[in-house]
Amino acid sequence: MQSFFVPSSETEEGRKFRVMKWQNIMTQQFQMVYYANFSYADIEKMAVFERRWLYEKLVSTKEEEKEAREKSIEEAKRKSQK
Repeated sequence: MQSFFVPSSETEEGRKFRVMKWQNIMTQQFQMVYYANFSYADIEKMAVFERRWLYEKLVSTKEEEKEAREKSIEEAKRKSQK
């Protein structure tokens, strides 16, 4: 049975790429809502390049926070060993 929404000429690779792209967008939206306190309405109103830029800033900030947390744990361990 042919799907109404998918062109019959779409290849398997094209379908996989479309699904991957959709999952990436959903992941970005979820993380921006969960960690950055955006609403879904805010995200829907954003341009694609703006959402991508804000998401990359969010990821880099979270990585910096993780590194700082790990560094403070290491320092605390060194101080407790002395």
